[in-house]
Amino acid sequence: MALKIEDLFAAKTPVEEHDIGGHCVWVKRDDKFGRPPAPPQAKCRGLCALIEGNAGIQGMACWDTRVSTLGIGVAALCRATGIKAMIGYPFTAKMIKEGRIPEPAAYAQALGAEIVQCPATRLTISQAFLSRAGCARGFQIVPAGLACPEGFSAARQAGRELPEYVLGGTLVMVAGSGIISSGVLAAHMDDFKKVCLITIGRPPSAVARRIAQNIGRIAPYVSIQAYPKLGYYDPLDIPVPFPAHPHYDMKSWHWLQMEIERGTRFPEPILFWNIGGYLPEGGVYRGND
Repeated sequence: MALKIEDLFAAKTPVEEHDIGGHCVWVKRDDKFGRPPAPPQAKCRGLCALIEGNAGIQGMACWDTRVSTLGIGVAALCRATGIKAMIGYPFTAKMIKEGRIPEPAAYAQALGAEIVQCPATRLTISQAFLSRAGCARGFQIVPAGLACPEGFSAARQAGRELPEYVLGGTLVMVAGSGIISSGVLAAHMDDFKKVCLITIGRPPSAVARRIAQNIGRIAPYVSIQAYPKLGYYDPLDIPVPFPAHPHYDMKSWHWLQMEIERGTRFPEPILFWNIGGYLPEGGVYRGND
């Protein structure tokens, strides 16, 4: 059976009630946005808008990190729409010598994507390598981290769909590239008393600049701080009552746990925005469409 876009992505995602140390924490389950073989995360909202605005393109090219799943989303969307996908990942010399590929790359490749071995050097150099390869084929270049108007607008719309009962208190979420977090903030500029954005491997100042570019200002109640325990490529492994990416959302959930356990008081209600899980359920794609 051929993949269809409507089968890959949910129209809306729920908010669920969970508990940390006796405190009610509402969780935005954006891990339920993507359905297998798409990744269980919300970045694909912006992808759908991006491809709809570029009818007639031959393919999409996307640079991704070795632990991000945006590339899998691009591959799934391209397969469902019948266009080509090119996904670039930073490959170290050791990975090339040993014939290893990043785990997300195996999923994207199974969906028909062409995998490009980008140099694992400076970020701008690695991304430019993929962009040159994509442009040479006439492909639409997906901005790294989906840092584009479509990604921002999709996140803002998702923010507008939040129920009233989770507003007015505290928002905690992983900062990521600053696109989803700034979209949510744009939807609720003054509807929280406290916002905690947790950066993973990215300087808080860089996220602050991205948010300021998108929404014009950063309110004084917004705090942007780095996760203190592990680096970007170091996965976390703790029990979480919903699928959470071990390199991203799981770390921000852990941060909230640690703060509550040490007695930090957060204005209630507390809302945790779970952008997504990690790899699609069921393993790599084995369809015959």
